[in-house]
Amino acid sequence: YIYYDDINGVPKNRSYIKYIFDPDDVNGIDDDDWDGNPTTYIDDFIGWDFGNNDNDPIYELTDSLDYQWHGTQTAGAAAAKGNNSLGGTGTCWDCKVMAMRRGVGNAYAIQYAIENGAKVISMSWVAAYSGLFGDVLDYAHELDIVIITGAGNFATDEGGLYNGLCYNENIICIAGSNMYDQAWAPSSYIFEKGKHSDIGSPSAVIFSPTPYTHPLGIYVSVDGTSLGSPITAGVVALMLSENPNLTPDEVKSILISSTDPFVFVANNRYAGVGRLNAGKALNLTLSAKTHGSFPISILSEYNSFYDFDSFNIVGTANTTKFSKYEVYYSEGHYSEDWIFLDEFTIPVQEDIVYSMVLTNFSLGEGQIKVVVWDENNQSAFDIINYIIDSHPEQINQSLELNSGWNLFSPSMEGDLITSDNLDSYLVLGYKEG
Repeated sequence: YIYYDDINGVPKNRSYIKYIFDPDDVNGIDDDDWDGNPTTYIDDFIGWDFGNNDNDPIYELTDSLDYQWHGTQTAGAAAAKGNNSLGGTGTCWDCKVMAMRRGVGNAYAIQYAIENGAKVISMSWVAAYSGLFGDVLDYAHELDIVIITGAGNFATDEGGLYNGLCYNENIICIAGSNMYDQAWAPSSYIFEKGKHSDIGSPSAVIFSPTPYTHPLGIYVSVDGTSLGSPITAGVVALMLSENPNLTPDEVKSILISSTDPFVFVANNRYAGVGRLNAGKALNLTLSAKTHGSFPISILSEYNSFYDFDSFNIVGTANTTKFSKYEVYYSEGHYSEDWIFLDEFTIPVQEDIVYSMVLTNFSLGEGQIKVVVWDENNQSAFDIINYIIDSHPEQINQSLELNSGWNLFSPSMEGDLITSDNLDSYLVLGYKEG
């Protein structure tokens, strides 16, 4: 039992289980010495405390309450034991958890996870993908480590702080869903931010283990994409337990392709393509294991761009046994009325997958869906959102070129110049010789 005073000063006690290190294992030596420094991480049996620089990554009572509770809650969302009549259940009951206190935005904590064999890294905090921290995340991705983070819980606040990690496609970005399979409002962001979320995962009313300092008990209901991220991480750990050969891109494609559509997403808000479905994800994992690979369809909202009268969608449509990819569109907010656009038999790797000519589409909101097929009839899809506010204007302009010059411009039809800026435009000319 733990004996303590509650917030009103009343003495209380509560049963509580804490890990105990085997005295025979404590030798005061950095046995693995992966960083070349034999005094760095001594007796790090379960992880490391990057705040106190010791081997006991438990919170301190001097921490803020959020810091005291957050790590235990997120770990429980991923890996709390099931079938034991205690509290809640994680998505991967038998997964190993590597605990790193004060690892928030810490490049050395990520490196620690990499060097100690982590297969999945769940980051339940907001940061920027830049500098040394961005470099170590790239390193993790190159080593086929799956990286997951939550989109944030501030969509309803003015300004709506959004997780900058979600702008990089090496990261699986998790928005929230609720118990009704709706997009969870605090993580459903406006277009410019929410379009970068990949999928939704349960993030509301999650019954998770909590340290004894919490006033409501050891198991409490908590909200946030901080829970959706480790819930997804637990599913990914199950997938990799069954098929450890999956690459991070294959994992991402499986998660996206196995989602269930949201029942409801508020107008002008975005939360990824749909809600996580663990069962479907595992079925696709088994299929990939049977056939040796899985198609990759990943569209990059951050790298896609507008160019004169087109929206150029950048991403990857590829696989080791590539057959083709198909492009569809639907109009409206999260519409499922898909209309076929085109089919391609050449794979694309981090390049333009499809160029939308804006004048061929109605004004307003819509989605483009890219479905990649392999020779084994496996398919993967990703969806990118778009909003067309106006069609490019056509300007009638009489042009006089010097003798010998000819007009040459992709934005011109005869003497008509297509431009999205009526104050300026570019005319290209050429002559032979």
